[in-house]
Amino acid sequence: MNELASQLELSGRSVRSARILVVDDEGANRRLLRRQLEVAGAHVEEAIDGVDAMETMAGTPPDLVLLDLEMPRLDGMGVLLRMRRDGNLKRIPAMVVTGLDVVDYHVQALEAGADDFLIKPFHAAILLARAGNLLARSRAERRNDELMRNLEAYVSQPARVHDHCSADAEHIEATILFSDLRGFTATSFNQDMRRLFVAVNEVLAYQSELVLTAGGYVDKFSGDGMLAVFEGDDGPVRACEVARDVIQWARGFAGIAFWNPPPIGLGLHYGFVMRGDLGSVRRREFTVLGSTVNVAARLCGVAGALEAIASDSIVARVGDSFDFDAPRQVGLKGLPADASTHRLRVD
Repeated sequence: MNELASQLELSGRSVRSARILVVDDEGANRRLLRRQLEVAGAHVEEAIDGVDAMETMAGTPPDLVLLDLEMPRLDGMGVLLRMRRDGNLKRIPAMVVTGLDVVDYHVQALEAGADDFLIKPFHAAILLARAGNLLARSRAERRNDELMRNLEAYVSQPARVHDHCSADAEHIEATILFSDLRGFTATSFNQDMRRLFVAVNEVLAYQSELVLTAGGYVDKFSGDGMLAVFEGDDGPVRACEVARDVIQWARGFAGIAFWNPPPIGLGLHYGFVMRGDLGSVRRREFTVLGSTVNVAARLCGVAGALEAIASDSIVARVGDSFDFDAPRQVGLKGLPADASTHRLRVD
């Protein structure tokens, strides 16, 4: 098989099973395109003008649109402009199929959002090749989007930005939230590991969703624990909201037989941290380091089950947004002096 034949075969495979919408006010043109596409295995729908096309796409969006320019009610330019403004349609490839072999029309259509042009009359092989290329590119873009969504589950957004910019470690102000489960070590000796793993995952999953919803990100999971980071001046408020919501959820959650409720403890502190890559070229981790992180971890360590313990720096920044118990002086491991701690009141 020569190179041209191979390319045509590849284009045919890309068209096969694709849902293609043909938009043209001339019935003969629609029937011609339908026959040529269906021979290649495509599923073809027809629209008689731009208004009909937009109504058709409002149901199940097609994989590709073949679009005439001159049509009543709503012309091809109008369809392109509406598609590119519609969140559900803006990524769908559109090819203009027209008898208007005028450069100005080509430029206007491309500026309106067309992906390709086909001038009438045309050979069926050219139609399939161009349609196949657009469909293959669109599928590749969707696969890439899916890969990026999967990547987001493993790599935080700050880590992705840092790697893209290749920046050095940065010195930032942030709110650090630590959480873990009280008595986890003892539980790990008394419970089946598979059941324990499922239980820990359920607890961490709920907490991480709260963190993401509140605009923070999970820096890492470690065993039964989670380290979350909140940037911005309102970070302390958002972190306290998450801590409150975690405790309220845990109080009412009875889905784990040996943790009823899950004995979650949390620590919160605000201050400066260093954030960047640690490790070698072969194995590295994007994370935060510094005394702020250490203090938050120590505060988590002194929290009881269903308690959130905050530092002075947190309390000073949340104002009247939250209530805390009277401050208590507590010795924290590694700190030269006792620290003032505040228990978050949760109704």
